[in-house]
Amino acid sequence: MWKKEWNIKINEIWYDFSECVPETEIDHWKDNLKKESGAGSPAGGTALKECPDGELTGKNPNVLLVTDSTKRCKEAMKTGVPFLLYLHSKNQEESFEGIPFAVMELKDVTLSYAEKIFQRFRNIPWTILETDRCIIREITEDDLEELYQIYEEPSISLYTENLYEDPQKERAYIRDYIEQVYKFCGYGIWAVIHKESGRMIGRAGLACREGFDTPELGYVIAVPYQRRGYAAEVCRAILDYSASELGFSQIRVLFHHENVASLRLCQKLGFQRDGEMLMDGENMLQYIYKGTVKNEDK
Repeated sequence: MWKKEWNIKINEIWYDFSECVPETEIDHWKDNLKKESGAGSPAGGTALKECPDGELTGKNPNVLLVTDSTKRCKEAMKTGVPFLLYLHSKNQEESFEGIPFAVMELKDVTLSYAEKIFQRFRNIPWTILETDRCIIREITEDDLEELYQIYEEPSISLYTENLYEDPQKERAYIRDYIEQVYKFCGYGIWAVIHKESGRMIGRAGLACREGFDTPELGYVIAVPYQRRGYAAEVCRAILDYSASELGFSQIRVLFHHENVASLRLCQKLGFQRDGEMLMDGENMLQYIYKGTVKNEDK
């Protein structure tokens, strides 16, 4: 499912910098945005302009403010204007209480990154990637009904944790997951959406298990879509994304000895066995995938 209100995009990026930010740095940043767009102005008809004088208002819902002024940030918070703080050596002694997003380098504020920050303020789930048949995006509270439909089949929770019996507890869990995992880590377990039908057909992504440094791949595919190659298609795309965009050179999988489906999938994806581990009193097989990191700086 994709809600119409999630289609909102930035149409203006406002900037407001103090004299502490050199004009040459600002010009270089603006030039980079134009290069990223491949045209004379930022992509998608987004205008780049200096922030209007006077107090901010929330009348334009499609604006993102980029500024090094904490005062401007707090003004934006009060008026509901999405914003991003540029943190540099001259403003690091100021109070940043309540400011959720900041960058240390102005050049890191690309068009794609600006769009993601805007989506965070507007509670729009990030689309992580697409495969031939699926869209992989962040889970939202709106996915609750379809999640429970998937987990109605008992075999789904045979080797994975079930949902809360009370849907309101699961809703609260999703809400906390968005705040504490998506917004903090930038990755997690995502929704798998079937392109043709628009329905959620499972979950897949990366989890961080306590006591481990290497992220763990996890997936669930609804029974009607099993044995049709969806798990391999989605997980292979996530492994590529993990290396190229997140910079993870290794991904783990832990599963029960009798979970033949996961064993076959690991072998198909190129995982190698790495012994066994005792988890919650049970012996689990561990497999490791070694990817090629394309962007070392991420």
